[in-house]
Amino acid sequence: MTAEHCNRKPLLMPDAEPRRLRLAAVLDDTDAAWQAFYPEGLPDDWRFAFYGHYWPEILIPQEEWRRFATNAGWVSELPEAFQVYFEVPAGATQHCGELQRTLGGFLGGCLLEGEDGNGAGLPAGVPVYLRQPDPALDHVQSCRYYAGPRGGVLVLEPEPGFALPGWRRLLESLHGRFAEPSLLVFLRAGPQELENAETIRRLAGLG
Repeated sequence: MTAEHCNRKPLLMPDAEPRRLRLAAVLDDTDAAWQAFYPEGLPDDWRFAFYGHYWPEILIPQEEWRRFATNAGWVSELPEAFQVYFEVPAGATQHCGELQRTLGGFLGGCLLEGEDGNGAGLPAGVPVYLRQPDPALDHVQSCRYYAGPRGGVLVLEPEPGFALPGWRRLLESLHGRFAEPSLLVFLRAGPQELENAETIRRLAGLG
């Protein structure tokens, strides 16, 4: 393990009170920055446990659906209280019930697009988040908004080179414009950008 990893401190351990605004990552194992985030030699099936020391939620994107939704071997290595969200591909909604049986309390939510139905017919208790009109946000390349049983979920990709003042403006805007009691923002960004955003969230009191 490198000195960088030894000195890195968890930023997103659960707060004493529920947070109004939460930040987490979209899984991207192809990003060199995320590859460098994990200690050299760390087994692949320990990555969620390592990531979970810093952030208690993660989003599995559509392109990784088959890798995780059809293979239960990785579930046993999830850290306690960890929550996994899934972008559900078109035509795969019926498999959300299987995900619930596989993950149990580790399943945070299934994000559904409008054209793929509203989750009707799924077993009771499957946390379904439905696509809503996307908000217009400055300095954001893409943003998708979903609403579900635990509040709102945003999947957001900021413009490259986002500086700290930009993070503050963006997070303050998000904190003030949504009515849900809880807003979870998944960032398509590297670990350093996510840490910068989390630092601003805490310093600005946006939890």
